[in-house]
Amino acid sequence: MITSTAEPPTLPSPGALVDGYVVEALIGRGAMAAVYSARGQHSGDRIALKMLLPQVATNRGVVTMLLDESRIAGCIDHENVARVFHTGSWCGTPYLQLELVDGWSYARVIKRARRVGMRLPRGFHAAVLAQVALGLAAAHEACDREGRPLAVVHRDVKPENVLVGFDGRAKLVDFGIARARTRSAATRPGCMKGTLGYMAPEQFTEPHSVSYRADLWALGAMAWEAFADRPLFRSRSAAEAMLAVVYSEIPQLRAVCAGLPDELCDLIRRCLSRDQSFRPDSAAEVADALAVIAFSEGFADPERVGATLREIQTALVAAARPVERFVPARPAV
Repeated sequence: MITSTAEPPTLPSPGALVDGYVVEALIGRGAMAAVYSARGQHSGDRIALKMLLPQVATNRGVVTMLLDESRIAGCIDHENVARVFHTGSWCGTPYLQLELVDGWSYARVIKRARRVGMRLPRGFHAAVLAQVALGLAAAHEACDREGRPLAVVHRDVKPENVLVGFDGRAKLVDFGIARARTRSAATRPGCMKGTLGYMAPEQFTEPHSVSYRADLWALGAMAWEAFADRPLFRSRSAAEAMLAVVYSEIPQLRAVCAGLPDELCDLIRRCLSRDQSFRPDSAAEVADALAVIAFSEGFADPERVGATLREIQTALVAAARPVERFVPARPAV
């Protein structure tokens, strides 16, 4: 439970005790929150602590968003959605206790693979995206304790909000701006929610009527970008990016990346249809189709995904290790 306090908001340092958990290290920082790894003082269990930054920790709207995230994600019980355990306040700073994923964000996986010159197999992308789609399907189908549909729309599906573990499991995170029937913080008229590059056209033109199909567009944009190894649209400004999503021709994936299966290209094309009725009927349908691609490419077992992450990590360590300079022996006199 988050309670008000007279203390000025602050963030913990390693070693600080937060509700029975010892803070280990900062593992991520965004515009509104910092995420730490923490270990139970007595249990030894490891969790993640998502703590609002001091500059927004007293903003009622931001705190409400954090509580909404806990409420919405707490109703989704699926292995491909990071669990929310508890809410609280420490030294004036509201926080969430979350499932800790030992791995990297999907965005970081792609960047680090590129850094070491590794081209990620298409089976890897298909396997990760299939798991994301399964997590989205669970979110879209979630119900409250009375069994009533929550009508969840994530609205911010992107590589940064997917965590890929060294065990090969991918988990969808950050329901901070998700739309749901039980949400307390309402979107103001004319206010768009999402991240440029992954927002569906209707999020710009009809922000108050977006459905779960907006998440399918984002999934399609992620897939297009992953397989093509470049953004769906190249834009020089936010206005140009918005216009591209709403009006520009959708590039054909098979023309950019030869050799991809026709069924994969067709699936992504359907996800990126501006006519929402042409998009797949559900995230589960997308997951099934991607799982078939992953299986055909030898990535049916999540262990293959985890092995790929470990391969990248090994290459990063090798690249960072200083190379000993060879000095020829001085000839004997």
